[in-house]
Amino acid sequence: MLITEIKESARDKNYILESSLYKNIRERYVQVLNVINSIANVEGRGREDLDISILLDAERVMDNY
Repeated sequence: MLITEIKESARDKNYILESSLYKNIRERYVQVLNVINSIANVEGRGREDLDISILLDAERVMDNY
């Protein structure tokens, strides 16, 4: 891969990561996980009050792993 291709690929990735559509999809993803978590926990301990910060924190941990 040429240096210019790498730079272009990084620029495209940054554009996608910063787009409002991508951010909205991630927020919706966390909302769906909240619903699944609250329904799947048969003991009534499922949480459904988590926000996007839970996903961001998990990603930060995995980046350092």
